[in-house]
Amino acid sequence: MTADTLSSASITALDIMTAGTGPIAIPTAGQGSPNVLYQVGDYVTPTTAGLADTGSKYKLIRLSPEVKVKSIELFVSAAIETSTCLAIDLGAYYSDSTVDGTPAALQGTSISVNAFGAILTGLRSSFIGKIDGAPTWSAVNRNKRLWEALGLSSNPGGNIDIVAAVHTAATGAVSVALGVDIKFTK
Repeated sequence: MTADTLSSASITALDIMTAGTGPIAIPTAGQGSPNVLYQVGDYVTPTTAGLADTGSKYKLIRLSPEVKVKSIELFVSAAIETSTCLAIDLGAYYSDSTVDGTPAALQGTSISVNAFGAILTGLRSSFIGKIDGAPTWSAVNRNKRLWEALGLSSNPGGNIDIVAAVHTAATGAVSVALGVDIKFTK
């Protein structure tokens, strides 16, 4: 059996800096170095008909592509379905605003329909679920600017919307609040 003793990049950099053994890159704010943690949250109240349609999309939060998303919590105020069919994807879309700098050709289009969570189910009574372990939202991505974490080659300009989309339609939907709370650094 071999035990691990590992240090993050920020701890390694601080150890080198403290030892005075050479030039180092000081950890970036929000990436191992202290930074202000912001929180934003909002919700929508989907209709029962909307939750039964896989074309439904619910724009929840708009963020700058420059932020570093640290955590996302999806919530419902009460059971949003009486069946077990409903599945939601939580993804990133280009803003559909015509005045925030988002390129016209990209406005409202998908970057990744499930960047933060794929086929999320179990949205029962007062569900609050932290989105961890999503296919692309790893510990590494939490230290990248949003546009980088989403796999874009450069900052697209404008803003990025966090969108819940119906993946599998509900057969017994209930109209209650569906929302997110997001923590991020700048």
